[in-house]
Amino acid sequence: MNVAWTSVDVDGTAMHMLRSVPKQAESPAVILCMHAPGIDEFMEAMAQRLASAGFAAYVPDLYYRQGVSEDGPLERMGRLRDAELEVDLAATERHVANQGHRHIAVAGFCMGGRIALIAASVLPSLAAAVSFYGGFTRESWGEGKSVFARASMITCPVCLIGGADDTNPSNDDVLQLARELDIHGNAPKAVIYDGVGHAFLNPKRPGYREDVAMRAWNMFEEFLKTQLTGAQQA
Repeated sequence: MNVAWTSVDVDGTAMHMLRSVPKQAESPAVILCMHAPGIDEFMEAMAQRLASAGFAAYVPDLYYRQGVSEDGPLERMGRLRDAELEVDLAATERHVANQGHRHIAVAGFCMGGRIALIAASVLPSLAAAVSFYGGFTRESWGEGKSVFARASMITCPVCLIGGADDTNPSNDDVLQLARELDIHGNAPKAVIYDGVGHAFLNPKRPGYREDVAMRAWNMFEEFLKTQLTGAQQA
C-alpha cells in the first residue's frame, strides 16, 4: 500500500491530508474523519487497515484552520464549526473523486463519527456513511442544524455503531437517530455492543475490548463492501 501526506487547497489555505491507498488501481474510497486528538497513531492505523482491506483511505486534518496549537483535544474540538466543516469535507470529496475513485463513503470515530454524518447531509454523492460512537448529535457547532435536524438530508445508507455503556452518544441517542433517519426513509443499520463504552476500538483507551473491536470492524468492512463494491459492480 502507498501511505503518504498530501494537501488540498481550501479557499487559498492548504489542508493537509493523510492518504493510505491499496495497490489496486481502481479501489473504492473512504473519507475517514478524525477523532478529537486529530490524526494520531490510531487514525493512521485505521487508514492503513482500510487500505489492507482494499479501500483507499483519506484523512483530512480538520484542525488546519487553527494552526499549530498546544491546546488539548477538547479545546480544539470546541473551536470547530459545522459550516467550515462542510466546506472542508466538500473539498476532500472533490480531491478524492479527482484521484479516480468512483465510489466514496465517509466514516469516523467519536468526534469523527458526528462529522461523518454532517458530511452525509451535504454531500449527496456519497455512497455510504458510518458513525462509530459519534456524539454531540443533538447540538449544532455554530450556526446551523444539528445531526438530528439533518436526518431528512441524509440519503445514503447509514450504519450507526455504539457501545451499551457509552453516554455520548447514549443508547437513546443512537436509537433515536436511527428512528429519525428511518422516518425519512433511510432505513439505517444500528448496532449497539454490550459490555463496552466509548472508544472501544482504540487500543490506547481504557475501554478497548479486542473481541468486540474485531466484531465491529468486521461488520464495518462488510457494510463498506456491500455499499461500495456492490455499487461498483452495478
